Parts: sequence; C-alpha cells; structure tokens
Amino acid sequence: MKTRIPAAIVVLCLFSFALPFYPQSTTSKTQQPGPNTAEPTLTETLDWIKTKIGLTNCTDELISGTHEGFLLDFNECSITLPFWINIFNFCTEKNIYIFKINDIDYSSIKYQAPTKANTCGYIYLSTVKSDYLIEKRWEAYKYNTNSLEKTGGGKENSFKFACSPELGERFVKAWKHAVKLCGGKETKEIF
Repeated sequence: MKTRIPAAIVVLCLFSFALPFYPQSTTSKTQQPGPNTAEPTLTETLDWIKTKIGLTNCTDELISGTHEGFLLDFNECSITLPFWINIFNFCTEKNIYIFKINDIDYSSIKYQAPTKANTCGYIYLSTVKSDYLIEKRWEAYKYNTNSLEKTGGGKENSFKFACSPELGERFVKAWKHAVKLCGGKETKEIF
C-alpha cells in the first residue's frame, strides 16, 4: 500500500527550503563589520586610533607648547580622551574629553594641516546640531613643580586635538568610520 503525502505538506516543505536562513546575530557593535565586510570593525577602528593617537608629540604654534601623552579609552561607542599640553615655561595642562561617538556630526570631522614646518595639524569634531554633549575636564599644573594650580570643566559642542601631519587625513577617515558604525548623523542645513 502506497502512502500518499498531502500536496500541502509537500509545497510547505519545498517553500521552506527556498527561503534563506538568517541566523540571529549575537555580536555586539564592536564586533560588527561595516557595511562592506572588508571594512574594519568598531573595535579595530578605535584600537587603530588609540595606537596612532598615542604617537602624537608635536609643537603647537597657537599656544607655544607641545601636545603629548594622548590616551584613548573606549567602551563600545563611549570615548574618554585625555591628553596633556605643555605650555613652555608656564604650565602643563591636562584636558579630558568624554563623549559618545554617535553624538559627533559626521560632516564636522575635518583636518587642518599645519601652517608652519614641524608643528601640529588639528582634527576638529563637533556634535550634531551643535548640542553641548561633550564633557570637558581640565587640570593645570605649575611649570617644573607638578603642583596642581587650577581645575575646571563643563560641556562643549566641539573640540580639536593636535595630530602629526602624516596622520591627519587617516584620522579623519577613521573617526568618520567610527561615527558611521555607531549610528552617528549629520547636521542637515536647511539653506
């Protein structure tokens, strides 16, 4: 005796094999690749920035001092960026910026090349719609004594940091990639 399989079951089985299987992703934002799978993940991007930003040690023509000691700490899309500025014969200032990458306006990330040889270039970052979302803390230490003179802080809508000229455009590309991976936006001007 032949057993007949109802046509509806046959169609259902064939249809289920025709549908693609999409497994649930269990990776975090830091492990997800960019839209093009050849692009670095957020963790790889921020590790690159962390390594390269630590190499910055240049003379700042605006303050007659040097930028050094950049450190970058991150947890997914949250950043803590402290760095030191030695203002010649005056003081050492420690600046700490704390922000979320997705608060940065993608279109605001720019590099300004140095105007004199052997000086720093600058990376500029601003928040979306110029909201005051970047926390800044600073400490000033007396020159040659390391005694704390002043402290302060507040909220800002932009900041700049010095970088060596050979890395300027690469920093822009890396920061923009990180903003994109964290879901950052652009401020759209109406006119």
